[in-house]
Amino acid sequence: MRPELPAKKQAAAGRPRGTFVQAKRLDRARQALEQSPGGITIEELADQLRCSERTVRRYLPELHRALDLESFEPVQGEAWRWRIKPSEQSRAVVMRRTHAYALLSTKPHFAPLKGSALADEVEGVNRELLKLAQRPTKRGVRGEVRSDSRFEDRFIHLAPPHRVYPAHTACLDDLFLAAANLTPVDAVLSDAKGVVVRSVLHPYAVVIHQGGISIIGLLLAFGAIVIRPLEAFESVSRLSGETFPLPNDFEVARYVDGHFGLTETVGDKVVTIDFDASRTEEIRHTFVHPSQLVGISRRGGGVRFRFVVANLANVIPWILRFGGSAKVLGPQVLIDAVRSEAQAILARYPGKGD
Repeated sequence: MRPELPAKKQAAAGRPRGTFVQAKRLDRARQALEQSPGGITIEELADQLRCSERTVRRYLPELHRALDLESFEPVQGEAWRWRIKPSEQSRAVVMRRTHAYALLSTKPHFAPLKGSALADEVEGVNRELLKLAQRPTKRGVRGEVRSDSRFEDRFIHLAPPHRVYPAHTACLDDLFLAAANLTPVDAVLSDAKGVVVRSVLHPYAVVIHQGGISIIGLLLAFGAIVIRPLEAFESVSRLSGETFPLPNDFEVARYVDGHFGLTETVGDKVVTIDFDASRTEEIRHTFVHPSQLVGISRRGGGVRFRFVVANLANVIPWILRFGGSAKVLGPQVLIDAVRSEAQAILARYPGKGD
C-alpha cells in the first residue's frame, strides 16, 4: 500500500515550538533529501537525523510543503522511499525566513557597488529575499520567524564607511564578469607608484574591504600578481572569446592581511601592543589577524596583543582608535609612526596659550 503523508495533528503538550533545534533537524532532512535523488527511506532519514521514525513522520508534512515530495516503491516488496519530485529537483532551493533575514542584513556591504549593473543584480536578489521574508503562511513552521514581524528592519549590520565610484562602474562590471568567467582584459591602470601602464590583466578575484573594492590579478606586463584598487583603473576592455586558467595554487587568503587589508608580500613585521585593564574584555574577544596571540601584560594588569603583518600603514589607525589605553612596544618604526601621527593630531588642536 502506498504510504501517504500523515494527517496534520495538533502539537502534543510540552512539545517545543519555534526552536532552532527543530529547524536544524529540518535543514538536515532537506539536505538529505536533496542529496538522495533516488529516494531515502524513513528509517534512513531517522538514522541521519538521530531521531525516531515517528519524529521523521511528523516532519514530512513540513518537508512536503517546502520540497514537493513523493513516495515510491523501488522494487515490489522493498521499503518505500521518499524523494523530491524529479521535475522539482533541479530548481529546489530551500530557504527559510531566517536565511533571508541573515542575507538581507549584509546589504550595506555591497554599497560600494552602487551605480553598476552588478549592484542592480544584487538588489534584485534582495527584493526576492524580502518577498520570501514577508510571504504569509497559513501556519507557522518550527524554528521559523513570523512573516509579519518586519524583522528585516531590526536585524541589521552597520558596515564601515564606503567609497563611491561614479566614474568606475563600467570598469567594475567588466572586471567582475572577467574574474567570474576567467576572461582576460585589456586594462589601462596606475601601478603602485602611480605610473599609468597598459597591459593584459588576468583578474583572479574581486575583494570588498573596509568599503573599498580591489582587484587581485596577474598583470602580464609585470609578470606578477598585483593588487590594485578600483580607482586605479582608467579603462577596461574584456577580450571576448579568450580565457585564462586560474592557477591551482591561487588562494585569496594568501593576499589578505587579516583585518588590515590586502598585501602582495608575506607578513614579517611583529607588532606588540599593551592594552590597559579597561580594555581587557574587548581585546580578549577581538579578532584582527589569524596570527594574533593574547596574553597578560606586565604593566597594570592589562593584556598584551601580538600579531605579524605585512603592512604597518593600516595598523596605525586601528591603534589610534584606542587612544591612551594602548601602548605600542614594537617594532620601533610603528612606535615612531604612531607618535608622529599623534603629534600631528595635537597640532590641529592647539591650547589656549599656544
